[in-house]
Amino acid sequence: MAAEPPLEEDSLYSILNVSRDATTQEITGSYRRLAQTFHPDKVVVRHPGDAARREQAQGSFSKVQEAYEVLSSPEKRSVYDVYGRQGLAAGVCVRALLLLMLMNLLLLLRCAWRMCMGGWRGGRTPPSQQPASAAPTRSRLPV
Repeated sequence: MAAEPPLEEDSLYSILNVSRDATTQEITGSYRRLAQTFHPDKVVVRHPGDAARREQAQGSFSKVQEAYEVLSSPEKRSVYDVYGRQGLAAGVCVRALLLLMLMNLLLLLRCAWRMCMGGWRGGRTPPSQQPASAAPTRSRLPV
């Protein structure tokens, strides 16, 4: 079995004190323990009047929350495992771009449908939009 690469000091796994192959239950348990330890309100109770400890606890608590948010989601965790933090940041841009492309495609299809159904430049007019006076006429042809 290959040795696991060492965790970076600032990796999300090291923030939660779990290994890369940790289960969701292990990640959740570690998050709960660390959240209780670093919660700013708990630090104030243990060390009243110490603003420096409260600021440090707020920073640590926000890091723990960020790590849990990523590692508890299977989709975000797989992106993080492959691409790191840059992949997570780029993922937001890629999703927005894909959504924009989908919206443009739907708009294009809608315009094409209208043109085929007699919209802007001629073509057939749907029966529901035909004027009432334009009733079809019958002509009799000799047989």
